[in-house]
Amino acid sequence: MGAVPEPGAQSALTRALLTALLLEESRFVSHDKLIRAMWERPPASAVANMRTYVNRLRCWLALSGLGDRLQTRRRDGGGGGGYRLPVETARCDVLAFRLAAEEGGAALRANDVRSAANVLHQAMEIWPQSAQLSVTAPADSWLGIRLADLDEARLQAAENLRAARLMLGDAPLLMWELRGHVAAYPHRERAWGQLMQGLYLDRDPAAALDTFHSARHCFDRDLGVELSPNLHRLYRAILRHDEPAVITW
Repeated sequence: MGAVPEPGAQSALTRALLTALLLEESRFVSHDKLIRAMWERPPASAVANMRTYVNRLRCWLALSGLGDRLQTRRRDGGGGGGYRLPVETARCDVLAFRLAAEEGGAALRANDVRSAANVLHQAMEIWPQSAQLSVTAPADSWLGIRLADLDEARLQAAENLRAARLMLGDAPLLMWELRGHVAAYPHRERAWGQLMQGLYLDRDPAAALDTFHSARHCFDRDLGVELSPNLHRLYRAILRHDEPAVITW
């Protein structure tokens, strides 16, 4: 992640350990919690194995001059044994991404559209570096949940950036991206709504209305649910040719 060296591709458990420590943002993480992050079914030797991975991680961190950052709390030190990895935000792209995404989202909500677009663009420039870590964890583990939350933050930041760009008049430049987002995430209403916005603002209202019906069919077929009132409001705005309402949806 950023300036923190990435463990080798064969060391999935060491990558999971590194990710768990970074996502806890300088807090001590107990042995038990780390074990639950690293193994779906921990082996009997999990504690000893984890210490091996901790030593490997220290070696990788030393390559970037961070070998002394991985701190140990002994079991008799109060609160049980564990580890923490304090790293400045600038040296951890996941933390830097999260801060930029939150700042950009706040700017968008405040209607500071150009600032939002600039900051969110920076956030998405940071993200691919962290994504290269390719960490996997049991979906129902605390690390799996944190990784899912992080991926949701990525999707929201990308959608916020598209929202800002649509407001700035970039609809013709976004059509390929908007279509690809719907194809990749067909159960995200905002993806369908932004495609409808883009088509309307690209002067194809008929296609925008057809997209609404495609979304409705998809949600009914796959999920057995109706589209939200929010997407219906966008549909009615397109029917009325209410461009300001479409832009600010």
